[in-house]
Amino acid sequence: MKEDDKLFNNIISAVKQLKDIEFNLEKYEAEKIKFNNIISNINNGTELWYPPESVNLFTEYLELLNNLISDLKDREFNTIVNIPLPKETLEEKIFFSEGKELEAEDYMDNAVHNMKMFEEEKELEAEEKKELETEKKKELEAEEKKELEAEDYMDNAVHDMKMFEEDE
Repeated sequence: MKEDDKLFNNIISAVKQLKDIEFNLEKYEAEKIKFNNIISNINNGTELWYPPESVNLFTEYLELLNNLISDLKDREFNTIVNIPLPKETLEEKIFFSEGKELEAEDYMDNAVHNMKMFEEEKELEAEEKKELETEKKKELEAEEKKELEAEDYMDNAVHDMKMFEEDE
């Protein structure tokens, strides 16, 4: 196999991988919207099918989807970064399996754009994860505070009972 043919096949393979990744990303994003709507409906009392107890399950599904999306975006980034570049000059064209032509310069611009978008999405995901962790931490602190208040209440009740018994 000539080197040009091998390069061409590698590029076609990368394009197919990117299409598959994009297809799955769209499906996962649609599922996220669906699950968020279900959670919103449950919280608003308008959900007809799922009981309020299922919010935790859908929240777990959302976390799973976020992890799958993150993994796919990593794969997308790695696929883009590892696309073999032709030895020809930027003015020459690369032909893809669909018969469409894309000049190498546009191809590189798209790859750079996708990498920037990937980095921005990673930053947003990190911020969302940090916010979620902060919320969970606040919830745990609120629970601990309630437990301490309950313990204090019980201690005071026991103390009051002892004082009452001593007075008798």
